Amino acid sequence: MPLVPPRVPFVGRAVELAELRAAWQRVLSGEPWLALVGGEAGIGKSSLVRAFADELPPDAVQLTGLCLRIGNLPMPYAPISAVLQQIAGRFGLEALRAWAGAGTAALSHVLPDLADRPTSGEPERLALFDALAAVLEDAARQAPVLLVLEDLHAGDQTSWHLLQFLQAVLRDSRLLLVATYRTDALPTRHPLRPVLAELSRRPGVGRLDLQSMPPEELTELIHSVLPSAGPTLVARLVERSDGVPYFAEELARGAREGRELPATLADALMARVYALSEAAGELLRLACGVGLNVSQEILEALSDLPPRELDTALREAVDAGLLVPTETGYAFRHGLLREVIHDRLLPGEHTRLHSRVADALAAHPGAGGGDAELARHLFSANRLPEGFAACRRVLDGPSHAPLTRLRLLENALEVWDRDPAAAAVLGSRGEVLYAAAAAARNGGEEGRALPLIEASLKEEDLDPLDRAGRLVILSRVRYRVLGQDPLPILTEALALTPSDPPTAERADVLDHISAQLMLDGRLAESLAAAEEGLAIARAVDATAAESSLLNTIGCVVASLGEDERGLALLEQAGELSSGRSRTRWRVNYSNHLHLAGRFREAAETALAGVDDARDLGVERSRGVMMASNAAESLLALGELDEAVALARPALALNPRADERMDLRLLLAEVALVRGELESAETVLADYAPVFTAEHAEPQDRLRLGRNLVQLALARERADLAWQYSRTVLAMSGQEHPALTWQALCLAARALRLGGGDREQDGAWLRERASRLAPAVTTERWRALFEAELDDTTEAWRQAADAFAAGPMSLRLDILIELGRHLAGDGASAAEVLSQARTLAVRLQAESRLPVVRRLQRRAGGRGGGSALAGLTAREREVLGLLMEGASNGEIAQKLFVSTKTVSVHVSNILAKLGVSSRGAAAAKARREGW
Repeated sequence: MPLVPPRVPFVGRAVELAELRAAWQRVLSGEPWLALVGGEAGIGKSSLVRAFADELPPDAVQLTGLCLRIGNLPMPYAPISAVLQQIAGRFGLEALRAWAGAGTAALSHVLPDLADRPTSGEPERLALFDALAAVLEDAARQAPVLLVLEDLHAGDQTSWHLLQFLQAVLRDSRLLLVATYRTDALPTRHPLRPVLAELSRRPGVGRLDLQSMPPEELTELIHSVLPSAGPTLVARLVERSDGVPYFAEELARGAREGRELPATLADALMARVYALSEAAGELLRLACGVGLNVSQEILEALSDLPPRELDTALREAVDAGLLVPTETGYAFRHGLLREVIHDRLLPGEHTRLHSRVADALAAHPGAGGGDAELARHLFSANRLPEGFAACRRVLDGPSHAPLTRLRLLENALEVWDRDPAAAAVLGSRGEVLYAAAAAARNGGEEGRALPLIEASLKEEDLDPLDRAGRLVILSRVRYRVLGQDPLPILTEALALTPSDPPTAERADVLDHISAQLMLDGRLAESLAAAEEGLAIARAVDATAAESSLLNTIGCVVASLGEDERGLALLEQAGELSSGRSRTRWRVNYSNHLHLAGRFREAAETALAGVDDARDLGVERSRGVMMASNAAESLLALGELDEAVALARPALALNPRADERMDLRLLLAEVALVRGELESAETVLADYAPVFTAEHAEPQDRLRLGRNLVQLALARERADLAWQYSRTVLAMSGQEHPALTWQALCLAARALRLGGGDREQDGAWLRERASRLAPAVTTERWRALFEAELDDTTEAWRQAADAFAAGPMSLRLDILIELGRHLAGDGASAAEVLSQARTLAVRLQAESRLPVVRRLQRRAGGRGGGSALAGLTAREREVLGLLMEGASNGEIAQKLFVSTKTVSVHVSNILAKLGVSSRGAAAAKARREGW
């Protein structure tokens, strides 16, 4: 759908237009941009965007999606459908299919022409977003793209989440996103407000808030409509317009045609309608009942005019600038105009109009939005039995998206009490509430699902098994929305399911209970519940539940120290898993491979999970957790850049709070390895409350606690690190032994560096370690634990051997400590310190390199460079401090010599190295491995 051409020359807004031009230049260089254009109705948002679009070169791809409403109900996928139609018109359906790949099925729900056969099943919203993003990326490879989303205020969560998603994931694309919204349509608690606030904080986003147009620009605009207007009339029009250009335009047009000046913008808009012939005005009233867009076919069905008279009335409305042609019919030039006409319908007119629209849609099913749109019009027409019947067809047909079903069911519930026959068509009110709650949850709207599922449970006497199923949903929704412990509700659900005979419902409840108990660290209870559920699932042939329960059992068994058995059980779960359930299995399997020290296998398994997500069309949604697991294993392997390359795009998707925390903590760990302490501290400060929150999941508190210990150690605050360590160890004990060992080793390091009483606290740590269950990695961790406590050369040598395969950041610390002991003992430390230097460079651990260099100097090492070999011992000391960025004065203070002496040493160093500056000397020393 092309942008509607302006009726008058564009005037003013030079600053805002310049900002859009600058954004386009960024886009041309591969830096996508989002411009949020806000202002009151008529302030010129669309005119600004149109004027900018008119300047773009002919090869630019211009796409427009409108957020629409029918009555008080938004059309959730209207912008996506419009954009896809325009892309298909520009590049063809085959290109669209190729670009969408596995996401073609999801897109076919909103663009049926993409499907070879009628679409079935429900599209997942994120799969739809993911596929659209892939299409836009490929379109932007052909030519730069301008994508305009108009009237966000008239949309819903789907439109807003789409905007957030596209802004987050479309990186390095020649794409300019422009979104317009009416500020006067956003009351204080409007849900779009926090979305706009969150977007405004992101990089790559600019906000243009259009203010009232200044008098001189309004004067120019008025003269473009009414060139003969004298100063007195212009002054009156400027005053009456209140700085709103659209209002000024309408007032000037009214003055040109000799009409009285209207009192409000709505009156100004309606004055244009009243000025039309009766036939054209009636045609606009018919069109407003359909929506912002109306097809030629439906207009012909609604109108009683002969074809020639209909064309004449349409041309009149188009010439008056009230309707504009589209590919299939007509659209209102301004959404506000359509709203004003519709709002001024009398009650009887409203009912009769929507009844006529419903009849037209029923007679021409290919020209409207199907049964969902038909049902809305039938409800508005008070034809409730027919509306409920259309609603029934939507529920029975699998092709409607969850949020479409949700809005339709909400509309049905609004009129429920007006027709006692509703239950005979749709089932009980409780069943409709339950269906609406399920649609909300499937559509990612847990907040809307909560009151619906709660009302569903209060509505009627339920069969115990049905009630149990609803309680399971209630537990998950309350957990997501309120952070409420789901176990009490799940326990209530379990009591409703008989143990004999076995039922799939009981297996499902036990599956949820065991998974939650595992997350809470109650491993023995989790195992008992899962094993009971597994026996039931096998008895009733519930394969999906069997796979999920085996998944939980494998995780619990591994966490109790039986890694090999746990991994074997997880492999069995994987053999039974399929589709989206397989993603949960890959998450857990890769995690336990990682805990068993099989980092490469763990990374490969998680990356295969990203591929699974891609095949399902949800690479940028469900693939986030897989990317997080893969990144963690890559971090352990020392492939930090690769880990960051996975984590940052996943984080940009704005995932759920728990997944976001995992990703940010992983980036904090990278920052700690590389000595970027301020970056790490910023992340940890954001999540500090989680460390002490009793309701937080143990695994989250433990990971955060370990990072806090590492930051304190990096800050040389051994006392604080010891305090954090005591807290971490007090809350641990039910997680995998490898995680507790990691906490013990950090505590031992804090103790070694002076954080506690070495003898007394060391004995406490040894006793704590003796209670851990054995695991595959126990001996590896024990070697490091003993090295931290004993602090002997031999102990560190054994630890270095144990951690040869990683985690590499720990191996670097171990090599440094071993090198320290070898240098202090006078033994040859060259090989160990060379390994440490190589690893530090690989990890970009800049804060560790000066430590390694000092140890090499202490051990008499020359770093292997021929030029460096000619330096004296004192010159090597000066060079080492120079490489750390010290000035001559600072070097003099550290070496207890005069600044002049240091200057002489620096001159000698530059001469011997054959360089002309201090920076060049440092760079050459680094290149030669010093």
